[in-house]
Amino acid sequence: MVVDAIKFGAAGALSGVRTAQTPQFYHGVKIAVDHWNLSNSVKAEVVWGDDQAKAEIAPEIALDFLSQKVEGVVGHFSSICALKASPIYMDKNVPLILPAATNPMLTKQKNVFRMCATDEESSKLIANVSMNIITTNRIAFISDSSFYGMNHIESIYEETIKIKKVDAMVMQWKEHDDVVPLVEQILEFNPDLIIFSGRCHVAVHFMHSLKKSIREIPFVFGDDVIIKEFTDNVKNSEGNIWAVGPSPIPLNDTSIQFIAEYESIVGSKPGFYAASTYASVQLLLQSIMKNRLEKVDLLNVIAENEFETIIGNVKFDSNHELKNQPISLWNLKNEIFIPIK
Repeated sequence: MVVDAIKFGAAGALSGVRTAQTPQFYHGVKIAVDHWNLSNSVKAEVVWGDDQAKAEIAPEIALDFLSQKVEGVVGHFSSICALKASPIYMDKNVPLILPAATNPMLTKQKNVFRMCATDEESSKLIANVSMNIITTNRIAFISDSSFYGMNHIESIYEETIKIKKVDAMVMQWKEHDDVVPLVEQILEFNPDLIIFSGRCHVAVHFMHSLKKSIREIPFVFGDDVIIKEFTDNVKNSEGNIWAVGPSPIPLNDTSIQFIAEYESIVGSKPGFYAASTYASVQLLLQSIMKNRLEKVDLLNVIAENEFETIIGNVKFDSNHELKNQPISLWNLKNEIFIPIK
């Protein structure tokens, strides 16, 4: 008897300007599928969808996946794309497993499950770091023009002022505009902390545009900078740059093998989002197998069961979030981000 392969979609920015995290997504999926196919008689087949991290492309990818009869989707990697595509999957009860999309609204839908921490959790930690570790009173809250950056910085600001009233400046950094007036505004405000949320390439542009005197104050960034593209381009040995993002990859036999294999392909160690992508594939394939064997609703299988994955045993809460969200504070020193316990 021939058993059909498990066909699933994997959607993320495989091309375009927002590809800083693409190696983590692509190789997280590919290595997971390779490992599954080596050890299982029912094979997995991945259908790739390049949404370029653009909201207008994501629905096209979703419709293409449905036309190819995928049984589930890993991705979309960016929140705005996941938000645009998820209703299309929901109409057909197709599960969407999010390895890296952090917008809190996503898991309001019954078919969406998240394998990482939310912007809400990272905002709380950034606010706590700002008030209780850096202990500042004058903060510049700056975002890029992305959906992620603008929503995240607003959430960070709201969480910060819950702790303490501060002197604040809120600004949107647009890399294609004349940045001199923006830099002058920052200098005039004279912050003792800058919090920046946005995409890695914009964060690099932002840091390169600032005067040396400003670059010496403390900075806190969101999760998109905890990658080699940022550390290679923002030389820093002073320890004044912090970031809040996913925790280090938990070490176990599978993750140790994955880390070594990823590094041999990419030339650098994987971040958590590579592992959460791998884990998303594991969870989806395990749940589809259980669905086929037991003839039970696939969404209920995912919602009600515990799954063994590369990031540990995964069991979702009633909101389809991880019960213990993996979020950490990192400090950049000698061009390496180090997790702070």
